[in-house]
Amino acid sequence: MQFNRDILIKMLKIIPLWKLAVSLGALFSTAGLIKFWGFQSNWIFFFYVFLFSSLTIILARWLQIRFAFLRERIPVGQEFTVLTSPWRRGIDFNPENSVPIFNFILLVSCIVLMLFYLWMIHLVKNRLVNNIFFLLVLFLVLLFTYAGSYRKISWIEEISDGLLTVITPSIWLSIQFESMELQLSILSYMLPILCLFLSFRFVFSMIMVEEDVPFSPGFFVTAIHKNSLRIHHFFPFAAYGIIILTNLMGVHWRIQWPQLLTIPTVVVQMVLIERILTGKKFERRLLTFLSFANIILLEYFQITAVWINNL
Repeated sequence: MQFNRDILIKMLKIIPLWKLAVSLGALFSTAGLIKFWGFQSNWIFFFYVFLFSSLTIILARWLQIRFAFLRERIPVGQEFTVLTSPWRRGIDFNPENSVPIFNFILLVSCIVLMLFYLWMIHLVKNRLVNNIFFLLVLFLVLLFTYAGSYRKISWIEEISDGLLTVITPSIWLSIQFESMELQLSILSYMLPILCLFLSFRFVFSMIMVEEDVPFSPGFFVTAIHKNSLRIHHFFPFAAYGIIILTNLMGVHWRIQWPQLLTIPTVVVQMVLIERILTGKKFERRLLTFLSFANIILLEYFQITAVWINNL
């Protein structure tokens, strides 16, 4: 195999850095909740969890693209375009030349992931539970990989993407603490982030449809082609519904209410979607900025609220 440096650079360019930022914010929120409930946070373990989660997200993305090379049946000589974020242009791959490099990098990545996990697992007490959860995460990676190219299960792609980015890092960090109050508080923080993550994925899918990207994984693309844009609104409503519901279940309001400060910007985001349905222009840049900024803003209010209450 002749190692092609250009393909490696392209593989690095399709790493979804925006997901790593969302994942890091979710981890800081979780760490704050752990301290809020009187438990001691291990910042070395926090760093390991972030690195492990980042490796998992990157590996899942590369596997998805590698499987798409096989599944999409691209004619010889034709380029395969991959769009990783709404802010960058698509990256073109020649599958015939890229497959050997992908196979090698994926093999190395899997080995590194396994070795890193074996190193990380020594920092936890309940290794059996962590090992079982590790197998579930690997299964989730495979679901994300295959769902990207199978239309019948395309709805799994967005959900598994959100779980890998938001939920699993938080569980890794908190799985060793046996406290119902802590777990409920984490759900009250992570599920709204997941909902806004999915709303951002919906906007991202709108951009894929606009640019007519051949590889557009997920259910949202199909919904957008059918002009079912109001599906987007379900996720913001679900986010704030979860905040209220978990408050009724016992989560302290003083760490909950700051999340509601994101309502004005989320409403603007929904209005921009509604304007498209009335025939107005798709404000691509503004809608992309708002949908991602709302995730970061929600995480900021969570982190601020929980760490101020720790003082």
